[in-house]
Amino acid sequence: MQLRLKAPFSPIVATLTDRAGMPVSPTQAKKLEDKFGTAPACVGPWTVVERVPQDRIVLEKSKHYFDPDQAKFDKIVFRIIPDDNVRLANLRSGDIDIMHLVGPTDAASLRKEGRFEVSSVTGLGYHSVTINLHNKNGKNTPPVDLGTPLANDPRVREALDLSIDRDALNQVAWDGQFTPGCTPISPVSPFYDKGRKCPTRDVAKAKKLLADAGFPNGYSFEMTIVNDPQARRVGEIIQGMAKEAGFEISLRPAEFASVLQDDDAGNLRALVMFWSGRVDPDMNIHAFHTCGGSLNTTGGCDKAIDDLLNKAREVSDQAQRTALYNQAIDKIVLDRRNLIYIYHQNYIVAFPKNLKNYKAVPDGLIRLKGVSWN
Repeated sequence: MQLRLKAPFSPIVATLTDRAGMPVSPTQAKKLEDKFGTAPACVGPWTVVERVPQDRIVLEKSKHYFDPDQAKFDKIVFRIIPDDNVRLANLRSGDIDIMHLVGPTDAASLRKEGRFEVSSVTGLGYHSVTINLHNKNGKNTPPVDLGTPLANDPRVREALDLSIDRDALNQVAWDGQFTPGCTPISPVSPFYDKGRKCPTRDVAKAKKLLADAGFPNGYSFEMTIVNDPQARRVGEIIQGMAKEAGFEISLRPAEFASVLQDDDAGNLRALVMFWSGRVDPDMNIHAFHTCGGSLNTTGGCDKAIDDLLNKAREVSDQAQRTALYNQAIDKIVLDRRNLIYIYHQNYIVAFPKNLKNYKAVPDGLIRLKGVSWN
């Protein structure tokens, strides 16, 4: 197979090793269309034989996989258990063999027990405070003056950034087991800038910036959070930190699907949101920050940033691309601040010690190829 591109695109290999490159049955895809996920026919060591929404996904060993010895299990059952405590109880009782997305405090207790391996790795994605700059009528519509100092005055956004203590947030919200960060590139990426220092909390400077922007007595705005205990905890910590710098933040919890719709539509002023991350930095930055980018819900648009990010797509040398991303990130996190990056999630998994060759991986996916009972 040959691909003919209109322009150089260095992330092509990373793109095709991700979701876009997953082989699926064209017959099944055509038959089910948008319901393909209910009965997918794909390529891999196991095939899907049953899916019960919000309950379980059942796989059986494929008869057609080219390397059958790497599929050590005849059957795999993924169980959907939203409650952390219930998942933990199921692991301890032996009703499940692997617990994915272990809570940081639970990870500490499991390590002390000594019965389980606990594997943790910093993920490819990030969590951020996303600030709407110009989106009122839906993403990729002409920019609109929202008329708010948060959107119009970079001093207000810088003050918000300086009010957040990323290390303290990690300690309080995540028991110190996530990774503080201030860019869209994770420390596990070869493109990560090891020399970059995140802003340290500076309440005095934040207060001065607010005063210089015309708010000596403080500034109020609404911040949306996903309606779950973890997101609420993060939102409340940011709310408390920002209050000391003069911000009065009201939190609005909403369901995840509604948050995404409202963000796209331009209905939000600010929100705490996450991106699961991709291997190549392009897929963590370009769509969010270029003019007309498919995931640019803030309406931020700067030709200088576009030029840097587009150039990074055209060159293949890693050092050159890293330098271009560093320049673009400087403009994003120091000048524009439409996304204030706060931390990278760590993927933590726990499993019995006699499960061989399993570990957490930075993209957060569960990979059982080559895994077996010892």
